[in-house]
Amino acid sequence: MDQVGLPRLLTSPAIPSPGLWLLFAGGLGLAAWKASPKLFFASCATTSVLALLPWGRAGGEAITLLPVGDAQCIVVQVRGKVLVMDCGDREGGRRAGRLLWDFFQERGLPRIDLLVLSHGDSDHSGGLDALLESIPTRLVLLPAHPKCAGLVQLLRQRGQAHHLLLPGERWEWQGLLQAELPLESADLQSSNDGGLLSWLHLGEGLRFLCFGDQEGEALDRIRGDWAGQGMSRPSKTEGEKLVILLPHHGAPSQGLFRLVTQLQPTLVLESSSKARALRQQPFHRSLGQRVWSTGLSGRLRLSKRGDLWILSEEHAPSLVLGG
Repeated sequence: MDQVGLPRLLTSPAIPSPGLWLLFAGGLGLAAWKASPKLFFASCATTSVLALLPWGRAGGEAITLLPVGDAQCIVVQVRGKVLVMDCGDREGGRRAGRLLWDFFQERGLPRIDLLVLSHGDSDHSGGLDALLESIPTRLVLLPAHPKCAGLVQLLRQRGQAHHLLLPGERWEWQGLLQAELPLESADLQSSNDGGLLSWLHLGEGLRFLCFGDQEGEALDRIRGDWAGQGMSRPSKTEGEKLVILLPHHGAPSQGLFRLVTQLQPTLVLESSSKARALRQQPFHRSLGQRVWSTGLSGRLRLSKRGDLWILSEEHAPSLVLGG
């Protein structure tokens, strides 16, 4: 298996799944039945309650890309917090809402601590209404951009706490996330360029860079800002590893090629449909490293298990990323 050096992160102890709790209940119940019927019923009731409690079965740091087609929806678990980066699809929000709900139930996650919407297009924010209806959310971050006017109206109608990020502003959250709206309104060539850029710190020496739909020329201007002004400049210290999610579902451009070449990431991820992923494979090869796409792999999950990071694909065996 391929080995890529990634730093070690602390993880929470694993909590037994409901299936293991029920197995334990059966054995305990059988033993109790022989001793006393009252003890049998008491043991069954106790273990059943334990199985239903929200144990947070996916403890530890993890990044999960949900397969929403040519759209974006990511769940990040870090230091006991849950962040969702975009919640879009091209099906009116139905697919993203369903996948998020199923994932939160599967993992026993009680709420979203921070929802980050990179911009107002439906492929990144179409599931907002369904998400707020089904999953408690503490705070929503989104850019102050005309395309987000409908989202802001929805948030206000629901009384949902939110923060609007202004062009050129940088915003930090609990030492885990740094977000910025890097381009001023006058610099935008298209509405896609007015999206957030988010850095997530998942532990010592590991960062996750998440884009919206910024396009080729915008990516060049962002790189220029990094070089000229030091804005979130991605200069890497020795041993630091970088995971990036390609902007605009990996749409090929010279700007994206230059960005990836400059960053030299450890791992490259893409959220796209199967058709798009297949169409973009020649461009992926030109980058000089493999691009892991939800279109080909299904759900992608990068998680810490013991001393190793594991990149799990829904439709293929897991890849071990060395600790």
